[in-house]
Amino acid sequence: MVFEACKKIRELDSECQILLLSSYKEYDTNFLRAVGNPYDIKVCGHLKNGKLFKYLNIIHDFFAIALLLICRRLNIEHIRIPFRTLLRIYADIDVILEIAGVSFTDNFGIYSAVRSALRMICAKLLGKKYFCLPQSYGPSSNPFIRILARIGLDAATYIMPRGVMSIKFLREIGIRNNNVIFVPDLAFSYEDPDEQYRNKVYTRLHTSPSNKYVAISPNIHIYRWLGARILRIMINIIDYLTTHLGYNVFLIAHEIRGNTKMPDDKLICDLLYKKVKNREKVITVPDELTANEIKALIALCDFVITSRYHCMISALKMRVPPIVIAWANKYSEAMELFGLKNFVINYEDLREEELINKIDLLLRERNIIVKKIEDKMSKLKESSQLFKEILRKEIYEKR
Repeated sequence: MVFEACKKIRELDSECQILLLSSYKEYDTNFLRAVGNPYDIKVCGHLKNGKLFKYLNIIHDFFAIALLLICRRLNIEHIRIPFRTLLRIYADIDVILEIAGVSFTDNFGIYSAVRSALRMICAKLLGKKYFCLPQSYGPSSNPFIRILARIGLDAATYIMPRGVMSIKFLREIGIRNNNVIFVPDLAFSYEDPDEQYRNKVYTRLHTSPSNKYVAISPNIHIYRWLGARILRIMINIIDYLTTHLGYNVFLIAHEIRGNTKMPDDKLICDLLYKKVKNREKVITVPDELTANEIKALIALCDFVITSRYHCMISALKMRVPPIVIAWANKYSEAMELFGLKNFVINYEDLREEELINKIDLLLRERNIIVKKIEDKMSKLKESSQLFKEILRKEIYEKR
């Protein structure tokens, strides 16, 4: 999504500098270097990590906002914020593009809602344009989170909810911002790997289109929440796929943290591989694969079982039906666009029998499902063009 946004920005303005405000500066810098940094993105670490700094960052931002408001009241125009706060970072930035998966939801709690609202308020105070790129909002029954959402989002320049559930949440909390428009996820606009590219990937990884494949992409967060239960279910599902249905299984670690010392999807993939019965039919996908190489492997599959959002999007892009183990509404929102919400299972309600039933149903109706995906994808693939036109109108035509 970052690259698709940068691509459209470069089409509008080839000279602008793109700054990535990152919580993991070293990791993102290394990643951009590895992929050639095609849009000349500069990485800036904007927050100090750790439990102590988690709250100090917010205190510093509140202090900076209070100081700015006091100085304005006293007609003091030029001040220097003593801490590395959002106000200090935003001072030299013209436009902020927020790229997030989901905001103002009970899943992330009050801390996340405060941080999101502060980003938007700081931009408003400095007169900066703030665009919330396509993402999901809510749900939340917490009155404090709902108030923060209303205050923060009303301060934004443009809000781009990517589904019906998000639009409903924005209406419920009483958003007064008139610049709200449905924009599908920008990932739907990514270029798909062509047949020649895919064949090169298959040759390099010794895979054959003549074999039967399924991809499984687990999520380390769900492992943290469910522990041994999710492992037991997925081990049995992999054994069912390899033994009873004759599939080869790709294990895809979709999020890898590199050297951040934080557990990632590779950990759970390794745990699954060690416990399954037919290891000769289970392939752990190499860590260094690019997004298009992973999509090439997904294109080989009859279906995908995933709890990673962008693996779900990649499957839909390649016209491969996904079964989704979800922890937030963003999964249901995307699948609802294709009429496939019945293939989403909330992680808390996950049962082995239900997952097997979903697999059997999908295999019976696979041709119908693929047709649904193909019909809808043609309408969603222009999402980044819509985003580009919003930027053109709000930034370049209003100069």
